[in-house]
Amino acid sequence: MEENKNEVIKNSAEDNAPVKNEEPKKSDEVKTEIKKEEPKKAKEAKSEAKKAEPKKPKDPAKKKKGIMIAVLIIIIIAVIAAVIVYFTVFHRKTIDLADYIDVKYYTDNSSSYYYDDTDTPAYNGYTTAQVSLDEDKLKDLLDSKRKAEKFIEKATLTVENDNNGNLSNGDTLEIKIDISNNYLKDEKLKLKDDTITVTVDGLEEADVLDLFGEDDFEVDVTGVSPDLSISVNNNSTNKFIKDNVTYSVDKYSGVANGDTVTITAYYDKSAALDEGIIIADDTYDYTVEGMPEYVDSVDELNDTELETLRAGFLENVKEAITDEGVYIISRNYDGVEYGAEYTTSEPELMATYLLTKKGTSSSWNADNRVSAIYKVVYTITSTGATYEWYYVASTTDVAVQDGNLYDAEDISYSVSGSWDDGKTQDEAYNDLIDSYKSNYVIETVE
Repeated sequence: MEENKNEVIKNSAEDNAPVKNEEPKKSDEVKTEIKKEEPKKAKEAKSEAKKAEPKKPKDPAKKKKGIMIAVLIIIIIAVIAAVIVYFTVFHRKTIDLADYIDVKYYTDNSSSYYYDDTDTPAYNGYTTAQVSLDEDKLKDLLDSKRKAEKFIEKATLTVENDNNGNLSNGDTLEIKIDISNNYLKDEKLKLKDDTITVTVDGLEEADVLDLFGEDDFEVDVTGVSPDLSISVNNNSTNKFIKDNVTYSVDKYSGVANGDTVTITAYYDKSAALDEGIIIADDTYDYTVEGMPEYVDSVDELNDTELETLRAGFLENVKEAITDEGVYIISRNYDGVEYGAEYTTSEPELMATYLLTKKGTSSSWNADNRVSAIYKVVYTITSTGATYEWYYVASTTDVAVQDGNLYDAEDISYSVSGSWDDGKTQDEAYNDLIDSYKSNYVIETVE
């Protein structure tokens, strides 16, 4: 037992004894090289084995996810590019011109004597709207005075209201804006609306004066239709009208019943506005009626008027017989001595005629003529011989009014004399009636 112990100790001592530096044996070197080469070959073999192994397929979900991410990135880039292009190339700034329009109201004080000055009060019911663009506001909007001036130059503003000039509080203005679309595109602008509405307010109240009150003016019509003359007089007691207004009519003469003439009141409009006076109207249409008119148709002669005319004819024929009957017989019939005594029959009305002036006849000709032929029989006392004579009695410019002859008491008559033809009715007609046919239309009055 003890021997074994000692032997173990010995062996242990030998193991722990220092090793001497001895050169390795040749066989040991070969072993070392083999050991070094073995890991390299093993690695190569492992790699070859790995290559020989079949490849595992990729996960489809991961592949799809990668594609989607790439597409999304492309889309985002495209959207950003489109937005940049839109805002730098295609985007047009929208303008609401309602914020840049200046509306000025005024009551027109222009006249033939006074310049139109828009720096006047604006009165309710008598106002005109004047519209323009505010250059200062546009300059701030467009960042350039030059651009603002160009915009104003290109734009046309129009008030569409038919009653512009008679605007009242509460009325709605319609303002139309006209501007070249090509210009707007070039400037990258567009209008929110091309029509803007504005409500009228702030107009002052004024005193309204009627220049054509019944007691303010008088129309004086004289003559006979269609040759009437018209004048207008200022008879007003109103101080403003009396001192400032004169009246004129657009047609002074050659006026007929039924014609409408326009009377214009001329006045100082500036003075009226200074006094806060608005003139209701400065023109007045006056229709002429009820004046006497020349007869131009047989239908316009009623029985009463014809009786009056014929009574005048008869009276004047009798006077002609008395005045120169002796000449009628002696000058126109052979065998009748001058101064021979005679008797006459009552003048007999044979026919009545109305002659109305043709449009082509001279203005110096009478407007009409009414003529009547009367038959008178002369009987020579000493011989009993009888002779017929046809007198033509006439009057001119016969007028009627309200169913009666106008100015009947002053009607002037004429009767044919011894130098005229009258032995027969035809001779009398041809000589003293038909001879007017070049200037007159001849009608028979029944």
